Amino acid sequence: MILPKGKLVGIYRGKPLDFVDRVRKGYLKVYWKDSNDIYQASMVVEDGRITMGEVDFVKSRRSVRGRDILKVISDVDYAVVEVYSVDSKEMESIYSMNDESYKLEREEERKTKEVEKDVKEVAERVVEREVEEKEEEGKTMETENFEDFILNLKDFTGVVKGIGKDRTAIVYVEDGRIVGAKVSLNGEEFEGASALYYLEFPAKVTLKEMESLNVDDRIKVEFTLDKDEIVKRYDIKPPDEKEIEEVLSVLNELKFDKEGLLDRFTKFFKRKS
Repeated sequence: MILPKGKLVGIYRGKPLDFVDRVRKGYLKVYWKDSNDIYQASMVVEDGRITMGEVDFVKSRRSVRGRDILKVISDVDYAVVEVYSVDSKEMESIYSMNDESYKLEREEERKTKEVEKDVKEVAERVVEREVEEKEEEGKTMETENFEDFILNLKDFTGVVKGIGKDRTAIVYVEDGRIVGAKVSLNGEEFEGASALYYLEFPAKVTLKEMESLNVDDRIKVEFTLDKDEIVKRYDIKPPDEKEIEEVLSVLNELKFDKEGLLDRFTKFFKRKS
């Protein structure tokens, strides 16, 4: 399957299908193994739906495409998942460079979704106008990290807008918890949980405190994001060397750059610790 060089959003571990609804435009690279084989999957995702895909069976040297990948991938509970984002032109190139055998849906279904998308964009403009009205007379300040700023808003209810060099974020906060989010980044739109990946940036911040919120379903965040509560509840800590080696052992068999990936892990956990 031919894919452009997208922007790496992150490397995760878990059930591959749990990451699909976080992607607006992009693809997933998935790696796992069992007693029978070693597997590498590519899944193209648009608006939280898998549109194209392929699973390679490395040892047995065979592959499956299209709808048949779901029979394989749906049973995978643990894998290394790389999430990539692409722009609109790159997404169109994916569809043009790969034949029909990779597709999970018919062309007619895709055209119908494009019409629905146009209607959705009109509705989004209405939401943006409403937010701008709510932000009038709000408090304005600057922060080096918009995400940290929001996570430290205790007992706050209202709308927070962050404007950076390459993006604008609108976040709904209720009692210090994120309940809705939307990010516009270089012409790309991210909504709901997927927007949370793009909140870490220097920003001019506008706060508008409100007694209650009316969050549009399209941008709702269904889970809470409270750093202190999550760390306490799940006792989060960086993985030990054994855990990292287990992940790298799979990638090593697939001839991946082990040292490069280990460097990514090290930098990631230094940031988060």
